[in-house]
Amino acid sequence: MRTLAHGAGRKWKRSEARARLSDRFRAQDLVRTSLGSRVICEDKALLFEEAPQAYKDIDRVVADLVSAEAAHVIATLRPLLTYKTRRRAH
Repeated sequence: MRTLAHGAGRKWKRSEARARLSDRFRAQDLVRTSLGSRVICEDKALLFEEAPQAYKDIDRVVADLVSAEAAHVIATLRPLLTYKTRRRAH
């Protein structure tokens, strides 16, 4: 079994995503994705940090993985709901 580093699909750092997107979008603009899925997130900053725009194009990422023989596609899914929360400090 192979694994990939978490964050391999990010286009921007979290702080950069917040800065870039908060000028163009309101938080309420980010609770629905272009795929029609709903995003539940009470943390406004996290909503911007984790917005789909902050990530690389998934089709390109998957194509690169397939090309490198690091993965093969067995199914394509569409998210219906995404729940975002920060891990609370102890």
